[in-house]
Amino acid sequence: MDRSGQRHPRRSGRLSEEIFSEPAPEHAAVEIPELLSRCTFPPAGTVVDCAVSGGPDSLALLVLASEAGCGVTA
Repeated sequence: MDRSGQRHPRRSGRLSEEIFSEPAPEHAAVEIPELLSRCTFPPAGTVVDCAVSGGPDSLALLVLASEAGCGVTA
């Protein structure tokens, strides 16, 4: 939601595709599906709020929640 209380229109693509326009580097140790298998998110389509500081942990949470099918607001 924006400051007026209006919801932002949904984007058509996955959030991770919007954040990371380039492929993961060769040295990336873990793939998103592997990380998702270790996570517990609400059912796909559930709207969730993520607090994002811009650090690697909160950005990873944002990407994983999006990839899990959640409607993410950050």
